[in-house]
Amino acid sequence: MTEKKIKILVIDDKEELLMLVAVIFEDTGYEIIGLKNSLEAFETAIKEQPDVIILDIMMPKMDGYQLCAKLKTDTRTSHIPVILLTAKAESKDKISGLETGADDYIVKPFEMNELKARIKNLIEQRKRIHEHFKSTGIIELEESSITSTDKKFLQNVYKSINENLSDSSFGVEVLSLKLGISRSVLHKKLVSLIGESPVELIRRLRLNKSAELIIKKFGNLSEISLEVGFNNPAYFSECFKKQFGVSPSQYPPKT
Repeated sequence: MTEKKIKILVIDDKEELLMLVAVIFEDTGYEIIGLKNSLEAFETAIKEQPDVIILDIMMPKMDGYQLCAKLKTDTRTSHIPVILLTAKAESKDKISGLETGADDYIVKPFEMNELKARIKNLIEQRKRIHEHFKSTGIIELEESSITSTDKKFLQNVYKSINENLSDSSFGVEVLSLKLGISRSVLHKKLVSLIGESPVELIRRLRLNKSAELIIKKFGNLSEISLEVGFNNPAYFSECFKKQFGVSPSQYPPKT
């Protein structure tokens, strides 16, 4: 499976900076999208779903603080890391930027390697969250890199799925309708936040519930598979073994 190409959205009204960033990352394989107009940037962020946004503070019509706040309070974009660029080095300016929800802050002029390192750090930080979730099934909602908008979003995702575990017809389409966002945004947002697609998360939570029911001796395996939305017991056993390393009949494993 080919690894997804990193996409970076750069927003600055100066052509020189857009060209500089393009040069910095020309050998990395990253996809760079440059925009001069901050008013277009919000819709572009929704459409393109970049991995990182680099945003200059001093821009006409809508400054970087305003745009960052808008990005970080909209469910469709709140998960995207934002780096603010500014010529102001005073701590009050940095605090103002971080208060809008920015993930990082760089003072201009900056070293090329510094920008590369900051972006790499944000991407690696998100990967560590994904690895933790894949190994434990737990996402720390108090994690500082997760915005309040995203905490609420994840809580709503979990609530919607857990309330419909026994409904075999409950899937991504119904989940996206309940959350009021498109399937594509739901997919990109969950993959960004936890490293799993909506299909994978629904399956994971169904199987987690089935493990609880096995321990509680809820019924036979066919009854349990139906209770968590699997109509095919053989497929249920296959998925269960893939997630827990043992078949349902051998769960919980003897220590």
